[in-house]
Amino acid sequence: INDAYLESAGTTAGDWYPFALGRYGRADNLRGYLAVVSDRVSARYGESGRLHAYKATEWHRIALAVSACGGNPRQVGKGPDGSPIDLIADGTYNRGSTVSLGRQGVNGWIWGLIALDSGRYEVPAGAHDTRDDIIREILSQQLPDGGFALSGSAADPDMTAMAIQALSPYYAGGKAYSYT
Repeated sequence: INDAYLESAGTTAGDWYPFALGRYGRADNLRGYLAVVSDRVSARYGESGRLHAYKATEWHRIALAVSACGGNPRQVGKGPDGSPIDLIADGTYNRGSTVSLGRQGVNGWIWGLIALDSGRYEVPAGAHDTRDDIIREILSQQLPDGGFALSGSAADPDMTAMAIQALSPYYAGGKAYSYT
């Protein structure tokens, strides 16, 4: 992760590579990534729409990359009020307080659950969406053929695989079960 690559921290192209390095335990400039992404998130929180006006997956992708690199996605940079930015709360269980977690389709619900479960983060009482709400919403968008799609009525293998990944912790012994 060189200085030129760090220019893309906080973007789709810039977050998956450090995520993969961190997950594989590969020594690299993960601290550099964490510092730059923290600055970028802080700056974007000062703008209207924060990370993105409707793509909740911006929060999820960055939270997963920060976590994989050894950072804390619940304390990434500082918001305009000086408090730590909590990508898990803002991007998952409290996202619906500003815009629906599903504004970009089932993708937002799926990645919200993946991000939430990546650290087994607690959902506090009074949160806009619970794990069960998120799971129900994902399941409500399952197509008749059993698959999932970002849009339309034909199952998409990529979306279906993501949904299976998100839901798999809630399925055991041939029976679905609830986290709560």
